[in-house]
Amino acid sequence: MTKKEKEELKETFERILLDEIAIKDILTTDDERLKHHLKTAKKYCNIPVKNIEDLRNQIRATDFLSLERASLWEISFIPVLNYDGNIHNFGYCRAKYNIVNKWGHKRFLNYFQIIYSNDFLVRWFNYELNEPQIFWVSIENEVYRITYRHENLRIFHNVFNETESVAGLAPETFDNVVRKHFKKLESEFDSSEKQRIELDRYFKKGFFYKGPRYDLKNPHSFEGEISVMKDVKAENGLFRMEIENTTYPHSGYVYLDLKKLNIVGAELAG
Repeated sequence: MTKKEKEELKETFERILLDEIAIKDILTTDDERLKHHLKTAKKYCNIPVKNIEDLRNQIRATDFLSLERASLWEISFIPVLNYDGNIHNFGYCRAKYNIVNKWGHKRFLNYFQIIYSNDFLVRWFNYELNEPQIFWVSIENEVYRITYRHENLRIFHNVFNETESVAGLAPETFDNVVRKHFKKLESEFDSSEKQRIELDRYFKKGFFYKGPRYDLKNPHSFEGEISVMKDVKAENGLFRMEIENTTYPHSGYVYLDLKKLNIVGAELAG
């Protein structure tokens, strides 16, 4: 086995030993199958286990995996558009975290974000997303993250309802919020998928196009087009979102009722 192959094998096993789903599989895998993998893992990952039973006992421990902050907390402010048209300048902070196991293996997990209001109560906690367009809106102190990719809105709410204070803005206080609530993020993807709002019907019927550009005989005639959300404003308790199709320059508005999580109206721009 070459040095490169050994390194790749080592990285593979370390990834497995830092993944909760993979660890659960280890606990249920039959002994014969696991014996071969354990031998290889001990050789290349230097894990301090005697046998299969010892391996399972160690990874079954509640402290086997933990979080480790890998950067300073960056603290600033972020504008959040409230449904009444007012803009709140809420406190905002982010930090990088690794996932670590008790044998010293680690990998980058994500950046965590915390948003807090003027009374230092947490109004938002979640992973950072690498999305091209992100908008922050609120209904009073309930903060929502809205992302836009062509024809799709996704709405993310805060993952906990408890009152959490970060008064004093100490790094340890932010760390406590992360460690206490990050497990709740596991179901957030499924939750956000349920809160996905598709806008494709507005595109397909020509709503965002100037002129008859849709070819009924060719359902793929719009493949490759690009659209962006240009602006978000609050009107009469709704959020008016201006979306422009940049492939065929033309804009339209959709009206989001955030309380009901649906589009309640649409119209052409201009």
